[in-house]
Amino acid sequence: MQRAMETPYVVRSHAASQTHDEQPCWTFSHPHPPDASDDSMDTMSDKEESSDSANAAKNVNNDRHIHLSFHHDPAHGAGNGCGYGALDLEVKSVASASSTTEADTTSTIHGFLGSFHSVLYEGREGNREEGREKRLSVISIAPHSFSVGMFSWFPLFFPLKEPLRVPPGATVNCSIWRRSDDGRVWYEWCAEVVTIADHTRETMAGGEATTIVWGTSSIHNPGGRSYHVNK
Repeated sequence: MQRAMETPYVVRSHAASQTHDEQPCWTFSHPHPPDASDDSMDTMSDKEESSDSANAAKNVNNDRHIHLSFHHDPAHGAGNGCGYGALDLEVKSVASASSTTEADTTSTIHGFLGSFHSVLYEGREGNREEGREKRLSVISIAPHSFSVGMFSWFPLFFPLKEPLRVPPGATVNCSIWRRSDDGRVWYEWCAEVVTIADHTRETMAGGEATTIVWGTSSIHNPGGRSYHVNK
């Protein structure tokens, strides 16, 4: 059971609800040889170019870490749907306008969805005299920039071994790491649910706000013990 719950899964989410808007985590760039230029690349064979790119990739450190805070959303992420598909601005607008504190409810978090927004290449339109404008070729499965009509890439689901209860007004904090060693790459993740207590008078007088911790998870997949990908 531990191995199953510490493994991220590529999923076409369906019977699910994305309760918060997506947030950017980190950026990766395609590695290039240090002395690469348009002229030198034009004279290279495909084999030489592939070899130089592979060697450049070996010197890139793609380990990452980020801490994200998903603050209370009275509309509970309405418009994001199941987490796969374009953001529905009309639903989001209606839900935001009709949501009230009194109607707010407790929700349950079972995990996190990882999406991507990728710039495949950059091009130019027009000629030099007219002043060429940059043109981007993009594919995305993030709801706010979803590539409508694309059905070939899906989110990565990071499960929680024990679901976390999220009371009204609470914040969901998530930490995620991309780690590697000489032969493996893996993810680690954990989460907590907190509320900052409203002690306005004490805070204005110089006191510290109180943080209420409603629930925490352990770090999932430490050291890649349950899941990894070979380099």
